[in-house]
Amino acid sequence: MFISVLLAIVLSHAIRPFVDHIEGWFKMDRGLATLIGFGLFGGSAVAVISWTMPFLSEQFQNLRSEIPKYIEGIIALLDRTEDKLQVFIPFIENTNATSQAKQWMISQATNMAQSLPVMLTNSFSVMFLCFFLAFFMVKDSHSLYRGFLSLVPNHVFETTLSLTHQISLQIGQFIRARILEAFIVGLITGVGLQIISFPFALLLGLFAGLMNLVPYLGPVIGCIPAVLVGIVNGMSLLELSIVLTVYVVAQLIDNIILIPILVARMMKLHPVTVVVVVIAGAQFLGILGMIISIPVANAIQVAYHAVYQHIINAEVTR
Repeated sequence: MFISVLLAIVLSHAIRPFVDHIEGWFKMDRGLATLIGFGLFGGSAVAVISWTMPFLSEQFQNLRSEIPKYIEGIIALLDRTEDKLQVFIPFIENTNATSQAKQWMISQATNMAQSLPVMLTNSFSVMFLCFFLAFFMVKDSHSLYRGFLSLVPNHVFETTLSLTHQISLQIGQFIRARILEAFIVGLITGVGLQIISFPFALLLGLFAGLMNLVPYLGPVIGCIPAVLVGIVNGMSLLELSIVLTVYVVAQLIDNIILIPILVARMMKLHPVTVVVVVIAGAQFLGILGMIISIPVANAIQVAYHAVYQHIINAEVTR
């Protein structure tokens, strides 16, 4: 339920501006404008999924059939690494790190295969509930907002109005910017890997795009599967360098073009603050916490400045 509500908030912020424009341009009922907005979004999503699903499904089936090969390849890599480290660090000989890693990977692969049907069923339930909640969040946003403001005392009405507008505006802009950023990074990565005929290019591009939502660690985590696939398949150092170049180019485009244009102008947070809130988010909610930590911190910052300014203004008027 928590994930469905969180995704519904994200989806409602992503779609609401388009619904607002439709309602304003065509002077139509809010419910009809919301229906059209979600219809256009759903139609676009279905078109994209229908176009990419055959390729993703084929690569996913290939990956499932080759999982034992990659597990054995990673175990062999760990064995070689452990042998080399023992020369410099003798005491790791008795740690059984390779054996423990093998047992962990086998158990994880087994659990994933067994839980996949349940995960797919839960995913469909989550997505249905997400769209259902998001639809009414957008449709009734004006009435919900007016109802909330009616509870606000008169002496803080203007401050609350300004504060909620700023927070909603910045969170909405941030969500749309991050979704677009992740899509572009994933697209560049997937297309680049496909051009060099790398295995599972689209799946790896999708994974890189999703991981790019995680600040700092995301891009590093996003390229690890490709490196492991390349090593297990016996690629040369030059071939691995070409694969990494695809990820580097995607990150350069992200950091030089996308982040300054799409994200940096919206989030006025110091880099040290970003690092601290990302770590705090990871402690509370893991990867999900890392993703939502920045907009939450920005909302707190906006609220602090608004309340502080209200207090200052109140003292001046006295």
